[in-house]
Amino acid sequence: LKLAAVGMTRQDIERDQRNVERARDLAEQLQDERQLAQALYWLGRLQYVLGDYARAIEYAEQSLEIADRLGDETLAAPPVNLVARGCWRSDPPKACRMIERSVEQMSRLGNKGEEATASGFAALPFAATGEFDRALAYANRGLALAQEIQNPLAEAAAYQYRASLHDQRGECARAIADYECARRVAEHAGDLFRVYIVKFWESRAHTRAGDASRGRTLAEEGFALAERIGTKFVLAQGKVSLAEALLALGEVDEASRVCREAITLSEESGDRVGAAIAHRTLAESLIRLHPPDSQWQREILEAIRLQRDRGAQPELARSYASYARLLAAAGETEQARAALTQAVEMFRRMGMAWDLERAEQALREP
Repeated sequence: LKLAAVGMTRQDIERDQRNVERARDLAEQLQDERQLAQALYWLGRLQYVLGDYARAIEYAEQSLEIADRLGDETLAAPPVNLVARGCWRSDPPKACRMIERSVEQMSRLGNKGEEATASGFAALPFAATGEFDRALAYANRGLALAQEIQNPLAEAAAYQYRASLHDQRGECARAIADYECARRVAEHAGDLFRVYIVKFWESRAHTRAGDASRGRTLAEEGFALAERIGTKFVLAQGKVSLAEALLALGEVDEASRVCREAITLSEESGDRVGAAIAHRTLAESLIRLHPPDSQWQREILEAIRLQRDRGAQPELARSYASYARLLAAAGETEQARAALTQAVEMFRRMGMAWDLERAEQALREP
């Protein structure tokens, strides 16, 4: 079990899976519930690293059920954190509840290292639900704790999480600055896995800021690192980032193909947030490829359904804005205005100034 905590490469992960499965079997034979809970947690953690969030959550919840039944908060803390991490791409509101519990647990247990990473991570689900002020407070808390205890791994993660909330809010320059800090700290610490993750997120920020060529390069570098590490973790997000860059560069056919790959990966991993953005980007590609076709409408409505069901408010607002543009391109003026009005109201409520300015400008146009 301790060996699983230090693995980084594809070979390490394969070794750890065999070892932890054996540890689970031994714990069951011994009827040792504490060891079984730990083994189940690490099975979940390995699935999380491999990008299978659904199985990660399943193992983590089994571990948590044992820990809660035993009334052991120390034993419960890791699976609580893992459930939060596994859920934020499929159920952001649940991830918010679990990560708050995790931060409180780590603080009570006096584990500043885990408190730092949990606090920083809390920025992701809270930003995904549009609670940007709470997300920023958690991100800053995580960063301050990481710097206080001089933990570069936690510091790199906190910079990435804060960058992500800026990205969600539409503050591209701030996002890119924090992504660059995250990558620099991670590279200096030798944290290849963090570098890999940051490249995919940073790709999207550069594309939205108007530099799609840089966005494409970062995404492609991320795929090379994924192959080297041997993981599918956030690979769907990487495909979405690449598709958005390709679409901005005018490579519509390729963008459409990559979107379909992203949807497949998202469905395999349980990443509903990534799937929704992939459906939206596919809709934007399809209307340019086949204007008379109605398939684009099915794709954008699927994106809206997924985001509404998961409480992903910022991206839902962006999907309404996208829907408005697509409806206008299809000649459905009144429907386009209704969708855009809904997007404007949501952008204003969440304080998404960059998106709001563009949506209001489109609303003023005849």
